[in-house]
Amino acid sequence: LYCGFLDAIEVFDVSRPGSGTRLPTTPSRKSKDGLKGIISALAFVPSHTSDLYAAGSLSPTPSNTALFSSTQPEPVMFVSGAPRAGVTQIQFNPAAPHLMYTAHRRHATIYAWDLRTHLDAPLAAYTLTHAALTNQKIKFDVDLGGRAGTYTYSTSMTPKRPPHP
Repeated sequence: LYCGFLDAIEVFDVSRPGSGTRLPTTPSRKSKDGLKGIISALAFVPSHTSDLYAAGSLSPTPSNTALFSSTQPEPVMFVSGAPRAGVTQIQFNPAAPHLMYTAHRRHATIYAWDLRTHLDAPLAAYTLTHAALTNQKIKFDVDLGGRAGTYTYSTSMTPKRPPHP
């Protein structure tokens, strides 16, 4: 079981109790290198021949998404070109595992990258016309045929105050 953590990914063996193995995403806490911040999204390449997975952080940095291999501790490559906003979801296309999609905090756009090319800019950006820039998360899914669907949901409900008498 892989879980996001502050400047790390924690891997738990669910067959036995206890703490997991922490995989740092940055060389040290003071280092400016690596994937900094809370790891908020994880996705694995849907291929039995690949050991790659993607991780995204909530830090609003230009390169807050990286590809990792389960066989080496450092990031394989960084993805840039998306907005400077926290990553809320990452997903790979099951019909074309080289396509990766990301959604970001307070953005009504889903970005797509082709991992076979350079990752300095997204391959495509899909903007939702009905979504406003609120604190709602944009969730999306890619079905087995490779088609994407989206929906939004609110992460918190603010109760309305009763009117003053």
